[in-house]
Amino acid sequence: MHRAHTPLFALLPLLVLVLGLAACIEDELQLSVEAFSKQCGSDDDCIAVFAGNVCGDCTCPNRSINRSEGDDYDKAREKLSEQCSESLFMQVSCDCAMPKLACVQGQCTASSQY
Repeated sequence: MHRAHTPLFALLPLLVLVLGLAACIEDELQLSVEAFSKQCGSDDDCIAVFAGNVCGDCTCPNRSINRSEGDDYDKAREKLSEQCSESLFMQVSCDCAMPKLACVQGQCTASSQY
């Protein structure tokens, strides 16, 4: 019996579909901090948080929100993180530099300390 082999180029549409779905999933797992309050009266009112792809390699803090929003932020991040597949969500050890937090004109800000 002779087995027919599928030419590799015939698998190209399937590969495109899989990569396209992965890109769509990644876009949906973007954590934004726009909905969280950034209002502050002092630097101590601000906490460092991550915004971006929650399934990415490093999720170092890169934004700042009001401390009172911390629990809601944690819940939103956890809910998104639960959707990460093992192939998209791989914890790696990252050398995260904490951003410098400040209350500037009543808004929490985060800037790199380089």
